[in-house]
Amino acid sequence: MNFNKDIDYVRYYSEQLRENPSLFNQQKNFIEAQLKASKTLFSNWKGKYFKEKCRAYLRGRRLI
Repeated sequence: MNFNKDIDYVRYYSEQLRENPSLFNQQKNFIEAQLKASKTLFSNWKGKYFKEKCRAYLRGRRLI
């Protein structure tokens, strides 16, 4: 499949979700797991140097 624009991908993805409901549950579980992991990680960083710890973490992963 050729995706010329972002909307093409969105349409394809929505069609796949409609055809396969288990895909929706799989994606939902994945997102919830990511949120839980992020919450756990960042909850350990509370305190005075929270911003610095976050920046160091993101730089370490080359996200900023």
